Amino acid sequence: MSRFFKVNPAFLFAFLAGATTLAGSQVPFFSDQSTLLSFPALHLLESNFRSFLLPEALDTGHPPLSALYLAVWWKLWGVSLTVTHLALFPVVAGAAYYFFRICREFLDDKGLLIALSLYLLQPTILAHSVSPGTEPFLWLFALGSWWYMYRQQWTGMTIMSALLLLTNLRGLVLLGA
Repeated sequence: MSRFFKVNPAFLFAFLAGATTLAGSQVPFFSDQSTLLSFPALHLLESNFRSFLLPEALDTGHPPLSALYLAVWWKLWGVSLTVTHLALFPVVAGAAYYFFRICREFLDDKGLLIALSLYLLQPTILAHSVSPGTEPFLWLFALGSWWYMYRQQWTGMTIMSALLLLTNLRGLVLLGA
């Protein structure tokens, strides 16, 4: 019976980190988030996913993977700010999961607790967790590719690296790091 209630600490940490997206569920799109995420996602949805090439007026030069992800969520559950934040929950939680796994490899329990606390309280992470944008996608795929590279799981690393490149042009810089 106690085994049923045993919680994996990585999943608990990922859930707590992902919950920050829901705490800020009324934070709207602003600045480049509209240009990189909202407008392309709306175009993909309105065109019924006929083409992944964006019209010139919406094309920023960034690959539209994150916009496609959001458009799929909007197609399934409707276009709303709440759905947008719910869509970001698994992305932020996934990034936190990989952060936990990486830290677990290199830190003792005390160091791990400090690292996880700093992650949850770090202002930049908190700000981007509640604000719809491409940054959480970059975290997820960068941390995932680093994790798989460390574990020498080349297929996982290749997939995560490809997704990193398809998220935003900054993914190219992260991949080089």
